[in-house]
Amino acid sequence: MTKKFLSLIIVMLICPLVFAARDKALEEHVNNEIAFFKNIQTCTPIESSESNIKASRKIFGMEENKCHFVTNNFDCRLPMNIADKFSKAGVRVYQDYSDYGMITSTTADMKYIEDEVLYNNRYCIVRH
Repeated sequence: MTKKFLSLIIVMLICPLVFAARDKALEEHVNNEIAFFKNIQTCTPIESSESNIKASRKIFGMEENKCHFVTNNFDCRLPMNIADKFSKAGVRVYQDYSDYGMITSTTADMKYIEDEVLYNNRYCIVRH
């Protein structure tokens, strides 16, 4: 019984540390996403990568009056009016996650990000 009790105490001490580390990594990811989307609005160059989730993003800056950036498998060039909408939708999605611990923004924001921009070959190409 002593071993079980000791094991239980060890688990109780370690679990909060594991969850805290996981929460910290998630918080870092959300903050990186918000920074990325905010920089899209002005097309300010930035580069970030997160090895724990295999995500990488880079904003190259303006090219031929379009904001050029890469996010994961998408290589995008957005006119600034589209970049502005894309930026605001992305910030709303991740700000909701930061504030509430879940994405509560409308599916319209997610649909816009994915359907209207990322999977729209006028703006982005999918790299394999």
